Amino acid sequence: MTGIAFEAAQPRRSLVPGSLRIAGVATGALVLGAIVGAILLALIATRFFDFHVLTVTSGSMAPAINSGDLIVTRPVAIGEIEEGDIILFQSGGDRIPTVHRVIGINEVELQLIDRATGTTEVSVDHRLLTMGDANPAPDSGEVTADRLLGEVWFEVPAAGAIAGRGIVLIFAVVLGVAIAAWASWEIAIRLRDRHTTV
Repeated sequence: MTGIAFEAAQPRRSLVPGSLRIAGVATGALVLGAIVGAILLALIATRFFDFHVLTVTSGSMAPAINSGDLIVTRPVAIGEIEEGDIILFQSGGDRIPTVHRVIGINEVELQLIDRATGTTEVSVDHRLLTMGDANPAPDSGEVTADRLLGEVWFEVPAAGAIAGRGIVLIFAVVLGVAIAAWASWEIAIRLRDRHTTV
């Protein structure tokens, strides 16, 4: 009787080499870490260090900053502001946050004389004149230290929708998407590996 020889099934090679898989996971982890780190940094900076992340809703600073742009401001002392800087300040009686350019700086010197001792104390009060680049006239009133909220650090064109949402919500969505993408990748690799070893 003739015997039938069966050839042992050889496992198929994985389409994705191990080193490529490790590189993919490492890249995903780095991207996720960068995103989470940037969001945490934004949270800490805005909550504890007086940075602001805002959406511009007016075209008064066009073309430098347009409506819908995202701006990030950093805290600054009024004495450090120079002409040409773009600042965030509270304007009007209702203290609306406004972003305009500094077009002039007035310095008011105050001298306080103590008659008993004859000593004189001198202090300088800075007041900023502002104007939107697209406006035909300067703003009414001056910006004093108590109304200055910060200096525009940088802007991201047309990214204002980000600031319109809560940063915590954005963090949760980005983290959820990143975890789902990583989990999907891992499940797909494991299913493919199980299929190739059968």
